[in-house]
Amino acid sequence: LPLVGEDGRMACTIVPPLFPELTDEQKEQLAIFPEVSDEDHVKGPEDAMITLIEYTDFFCPYCGMAFQEFEKLMEKYPDEIRLVYRPLPLDSLHPTAPIAAQAAEAAGLQGKFWEMYSAIFSNQETLAPMTAEELKEDLKTKAEELELDVDQFVKDMESQELIDKIANAAKAMFDSGINSTPTVLANGRPLGDWRGNYISNIIEVMKAEKDMITECPEFVIDQSKTYTATITTKDGEMVLELYDDIAPLAVNSFVFLARRGFYDGISFHRVYHTFMAQTGDPTGTGWSGAGYQYREEISPDLTFDEPYMV
Repeated sequence: LPLVGEDGRMACTIVPPLFPELTDEQKEQLAIFPEVSDEDHVKGPEDAMITLIEYTDFFCPYCGMAFQEFEKLMEKYPDEIRLVYRPLPLDSLHPTAPIAAQAAEAAGLQGKFWEMYSAIFSNQETLAPMTAEELKEDLKTKAEELELDVDQFVKDMESQELIDKIANAAKAMFDSGINSTPTVLANGRPLGDWRGNYISNIIEVMKAEKDMITECPEFVIDQSKTYTATITTKDGEMVLELYDDIAPLAVNSFVFLARRGFYDGISFHRVYHTFMAQTGDPTGTGWSGAGYQYREEISPDLTFDEPYMV
C-alpha cells in the first residue's frame, strides 16, 4: 500500500469534527426539536461553543442531578455554554410538577425566571412531596424572597394562558415520542449522557478542533536512517527506538507531530497498572488527536509480548 498520496503527503484520512454538518436525513429526524427562539428561556452567550437544550421536570430526581451538573459546567465554562430550558412535566409521575413549571414561567414574566428555576431545583426534595396548595404557598414565599410582585406572580402562575402553554409544549413532545426527563440536546443532537464530565470532554475536544491539522502530514522521515524518541516525564526519561522500516506511517506521524511540539505538556490520560499507559491527546480526555488517521501497520514480528514495547 502506498505511503504517500498523489499530493506527496503521508497517506491518511482527515477526521471530521465532533459536530459535523447535519445531513438532510438527520435534520428531518431532529425536526421534532424546535430551533431556539425568543420563546425559550436562555442563559449564556448566544455565540457559545455548545448549546444545551434541556427538556426537564422540576420534580424529576434525575433532572435535579442534571441541574447541579449544568450549574457546575456553566461556572467552569461561562463563555462556552448556553443553556436553554424547555418544560416537560411528567404529571403522571409528579402531579405537582406543572405548578412548579408555571411558577418559573410566572417569575420569568417579571424577569426572574432563572432565579425561580434555581430556587425550585435547589429545594426539590422539600417541594416535591407537597400537596398542590402547600406548593403554591411555598412558591409565593419564594416569589417574595425574589422581590417579585407576589399578587401578579400568583395571578400569572394560575392563569390559563401559562397552564395551556406548558401543557401544549409537553403534549407536543409526548406526541413525538419524547417522554423521559431530562432529555438533553447538544448543538441540536440528543445526548445519551448529560453528566458534567462527559460534556466537559465534548467542550475540550471542540476547543482543540480549532488547532487541529486539516491536511495529511508531510512525509518527513528518511527510511535509510534510524530514529529514536526521548520522552521526558516528571519521573524521568524514556528512550524509544522507532521502527520506521516496519511502521513508517506511525513513525512519520510521530516525528512530524513531535517536531511541531504537539506532544509538549500532554498528560498520560489513561494508565492501567501492569497493562498499558496512553497519551498523545492534547485535550487529556482520550477523545481527541491530531485531526487525521492512518491505517494500522501490523507485523507478525512485532507483538506486545514483553515489557517496554509500545
